[in-house]
Amino acid sequence: MIGFLLVYILNNASGVTVVMSPFFVAFFALCFAVTCGVVWEVFEYLMDVIAGTNMQKSGLHDTMGDLIINIGGALIISINGYIALHKSKNTVLTNTISGFMKKNPEMEKSIDEQKISRKEKNINKIEEEMTDIIRYDRKQPDWD
Repeated sequence: MIGFLLVYILNNASGVTVVMSPFFVAFFALCFAVTCGVVWEVFEYLMDVIAGTNMQKSGLHDTMGDLIINIGGALIISINGYIALHKSKNTVLTNTISGFMKKNPEMEKSIDEQKISRKEKNINKIEEEMTDIIRYDRKQPDWD
């Protein structure tokens, strides 16, 4: 759900010039969730080996069970998100995200401010480059 939320926020933030298709948003959310699950399982393994913990409990069965549940949950969220975005329907997922965004308006504002800041930096960089070009042209002798 976090992966879907990330892409959903970026996709709907004002000032975004790239609009992602519902399929891409859902696919990204699926891949993000599965990757998080794999990273967690690697962490469990490393903790068992390095620190001597028993996070994996029954070894392979625990790991496979966790990954299967992770993929199942990611599929449910991704399919629900795809349907919500593709058909513009309100679902449990979109209602949850909308509620989250209403309670945290600074997130979208922060994203917009970062984009404006990047645009201002790019404009300043272009202005500096143009000034350098003008200075360079003035230093050159006029051979005409």
